Parts: sequence; C-alpha cells; structure tokens
Amino acid sequence: GFDMERDFAPLILVGSISNLLAVHPSVPANNVKELVALAKAKPGDLTYGSSGFGSSLHLSTELFKTAAGVDIRHVPYKGSALAVTALVGGEVNMMFDNIPSIMASAQGGKVRPLAATGSKRSKLFPNVPTMQESGYGSVVVTPWFGLLAPAKTPPALIEKLNAIFNEAMRDETVRKRLAEIDVEPGGGSAADYGRLIKAESAKWGKLIREKNIKVE
Repeated sequence: GFDMERDFAPLILVGSISNLLAVHPSVPANNVKELVALAKAKPGDLTYGSSGFGSSLHLSTELFKTAAGVDIRHVPYKGSALAVTALVGGEVNMMFDNIPSIMASAQGGKVRPLAATGSKRSKLFPNVPTMQESGYGSVVVTPWFGLLAPAKTPPALIEKLNAIFNEAMRDETVRKRLAEIDVEPGGGSAADYGRLIKAESAKWGKLIREKNIKVE
C-alpha cells in the first residue's frame, strides 16, 4: 500500500550483504555446475526454500533459475529462520539466504555452501566462490538496508540526519560489528541512496514482471 519513491525520502544506505547458495548435505552437488546438472536431469524434483514471495531469497533463486535454465520448485516459509530450519531438516533441497542468517548453519556443517551472490567472495567464507566465478555472471545479488524518512521531511533535516548517520557509520565499534556478520558498510549522501533505490527497483521490477511474481 505504499510507494517507495512517493511516500519516503532516502536518508542513508547502512550496508549491504551477499546471499549464500546452500544445499542440504544429502544433495549430491559440491558446486553450482553439479547442482545445475542435477536440476536439469530431474526437472521439478528439486525444491528451494525462501522467506516468502518477493523476498531477496525468492528473487535470487528465480534469477538463478532463469540464468541456468532449470526448473526448481518454490516452497515459501514465513521468514528466513523457518526456511533455514527446513533446509537443515531436509524438507527442502536448497536455498539462497542472507549470509548473517545462514552462516551458523553453514559454518557448523549443517548445510553445504556452494556460492555467494556478491561481486567478491565473502570474508567469512573465503573458500566459497561467487556465482560469477561459478559461471553465472548475471546472478549478482547484494541485498541492502538503509534508513528512510517520511516524504515531506524538510531537506535541511534530511541533510542533518544524513551527516549524523555518516558519522556513526565511521565509528570503529559499528564497523567491527558489521564486519562480524559480513556486512559491507554503507554511507554516502541521501541522493546516492535514492539513486540506488531507483536502480534496484528497475532491476527487480523487470524480473518480477517477467516471472509474474505476486506477494501472498
């Protein structure tokens, strides 16, 4: 019921992360190439979990399916935690998830990470290749989060808040905590963040329309 560009004013980009493609240990695939071969050999047999329709987890997989030309069935859950639990329990075969959400399961060997969706390797998973390195250069997904204000917030206040948050983003304690969960710190101007929102809306809007994805 809201419009991002009409109803909100960008303040600042706080940070961005990568998604991790992981499979249940029972899946006979140790890399993306083997996973694609498995999916092509058994169209519609493999399942993937997500945190719901339209989430970055859902859209990451649909982008991957398009790039790889595979048919993998979607099983949506009410949140990432439930989807990860389903993956660990073998209810679904695979999923893309934000690294901070799935890192404990991946580091503990409960799921097998195959690739990261960022433009460079994750610092927490340096031995896991990117989707680009795995042969899927179009599957670059870096979920981000930031701060917004109501649309009619005075420009002077936007500028003041942006400066305050930029100062906070330079704090070593903040940066250390973000690094611990593999978040790339943001910052920059409100205008920079506004341009990012427009670019991302255009990119994902195209995929959503092509796949006829609807929120449920």
